[in-house]
Parts: sequence; C-alpha cells; structure tokens
Amino acid sequence: ILLQYLFTDYMHIEDFLSHDATKAYIWYKQILQLLSYQIQETENPRRWTLKCPVHLFFIKEIATAFPDARLIWTHRHPVTAVTSLCSLVKAFHSVYYTPEGLNSSALGQQLKKVSVDVLHQASKDITESNVNCSHVLYNELIKDPVKVVKDIYSQNGWEFSAAYEKNLTEYLEQNKKEREALKKSGKGGEALHHYAPELYGLTADELSTGGFKSYVDKFKVPTDSKK
Repeated sequence: ILLQYLFTDYMHIEDFLSHDATKAYIWYKQILQLLSYQIQETENPRRWTLKCPVHLFFIKEIATAFPDARLIWTHRHPVTAVTSLCSLVKAFHSVYYTPEGLNSSALGQQLKKVSVDVLHQASKDITESNVNCSHVLYNELIKDPVKVVKDIYSQNGWEFSAAYEKNLTEYLEQNKKEREALKKSGKGGEALHHYAPELYGLTADELSTGGFKSYVDKFKVPTDSKK
C-alpha cells in the first residue's frame, strides 16, 4: 500500500483513502503473529516496533485490529516535514517514471493538502479511538534521543534496563561516526537532504499558517534546529 501511495496515488489521495483498511490491518496482525510463532514467541512475544507514515491515515483501523497498540507520534514542523515528504515521493516517482512526467508544483500542492488534512484528522481519530499515544517533538529526539526513549518507556510502564541504554548509546555513537564519514566522502550530508519548499512550489509561510499553524500551536512544535 505504501509504495502504491508514494508513486501512484499521491495525486489521487481520495481514491486511496476511500477503502476500508480494517481487513488489511487484521491480516497484517496475523502476519506479525506468524513471525512471532516462527521465532517461538507465542506465549509472551516481544513488542513489534513498526514505522510507517501512512499509518497516520488509519488510526481507527489500527485501533480495531490492534486494541492494545501504543502509538508514538513524532511532531516535526511542517516547513521541513512536508518538503521532506515531497522529496521522498519525488524519489519514488523517479524510480518508475521519467523526470518529464513529474510536476513538482502539483506534487507540492497536493501533499500540502494531504498533510494538513491528516494532521488534524489523526489527532481527532486518536482521541475518538481512545488509543494510547505518546507525543514526541522531533527537535527533542534529535537533541537527546536516549532521554526521549526513556520518557516513552516511562509513559507506557515499560522497563528501561541499563543493558538497553548501553545498546542505544553504542548505536548512536556508531551512527554519528557513519554520518560524519559520509559527509567527508561527499556521498551524504546537506546535498541529499535539502528540504526547500520552493522546490515544490511552496513557501515557508503557507506551511506555517492556517491549518498548519493550529497544529503547530496545539503540539508546540518548534522549527527545526540546526544539526
């Protein structure tokens, strides 16, 4: 579903959202149960941690299929979040279509509309579905990821062990070294992650006002800090 959304339905989102995804999520749950069974964890399986932005569209379906689900919603300012999404969709588009087939401005306008709609609908669906949800600020996650993870564990009553903290710290240190190596090699860094709204016919102002402003105000989302 995700790939179909990214490179086919971004200009026809209404068709994509018109389908009831409840059966798909129930099937998804069965697949996860099968995977747990294959690693012999049927009685007390470990938590599955799943990441996909499209889940935000289907909160009610998730609540039906996974009544014990715990959501973690990371809030990033729309100026960078929406343009980052545009960049991602453009990248998938380039895999399947020629560059001439992409209208970047039309892409920007459609994903702006999709984004502002889902930000408000998801918040409403979380409340109505009574789903347990932890809210995380992207800036705080970047600034101190270990603290953010600790807070999430505390909110959900999960054990945060010294061994797990050690694993997190070691991973973060290794990831930092790899990122620095990529920047020095010229294969990574800002050139690959340029989120200028103007590339997609958008402006920082329109991604900070109207429906976006009410979302930012509600969750107190700051603009992205410099890395």
